[in-house]
Amino acid sequence: MAYAKANPGKLNFGTSGIGATPHLAGELFKSVTKINIVHVPYKGGGPALIGLLGGEVDIQVTNLPTVLPQIEAGKVRALAVLHSERLPSLPNVPTAKESVDACEVTSCAVTGWYGILTSAGTPRDIINRLNAEWVRSAAMPNTRVQIQKVGLDPLAGTPAQFSELIEAETVRWAKIIKGANISLDKPDK
Repeated sequence: MAYAKANPGKLNFGTSGIGATPHLAGELFKSVTKINIVHVPYKGGGPALIGLLGGEVDIQVTNLPTVLPQIEAGKVRALAVLHSERLPSLPNVPTAKESVDACEVTSCAVTGWYGILTSAGTPRDIINRLNAEWVRSAAMPNTRVQIQKVGLDPLAGTPAQFSELIEAETVRWAKIIKGANISLDKPDK
């Protein structure tokens, strides 16, 4: 952090691409910490990881499943997790809140999530059935173990709760996107 603040624009961070969750997480971190590091978008998390391993980028902001095997193999070092608490799969890696003073005041936590969606107009009974099957599956010990192996935590709730999450996340990330002037339009070359 001290180097980044003393040398604005000299460090860079690789991500899986413009507008992807890792990019937005990096922009959130930049806005909270007031550091100037340059975003380097790749075409996926794998290529971004290769860029980190090859020294093309200084830092990678990524989803845990993408990088966990490389962390476990000692090929990359996890500096912090952008989560509200330490992760069971990386118990010795501090949260950003533990590591960076600026994160004490404003949350740097980013909770990535996956969800099951269906097309608009799907009958309510089918939605309820799909949800019930997911809730049942997520509660199975084998399912939990397999999902946790890649650093995720299976959660289950109602379709209404999931809709509320999507709405809240849309509002939260719209602010970051606007503040960082992120656009999916490719610049002319």
